Amino acid sequence: TDVLRHRVLVSYEAEAEDVTSEDVLKSVFETVEVP
Repeated sequence: TDVLRHRVLVSYEAEAEDVTSEDVLKSVFETVEVP
């Protein structure tokens, strides 16, 4: 996640809800299956 974290920008709304780029990446990794 260190490599991707700086590439993911959260919106103002996400920041207001305390959603971080780390949260977004966790969600992606939990959702997307490894081929």
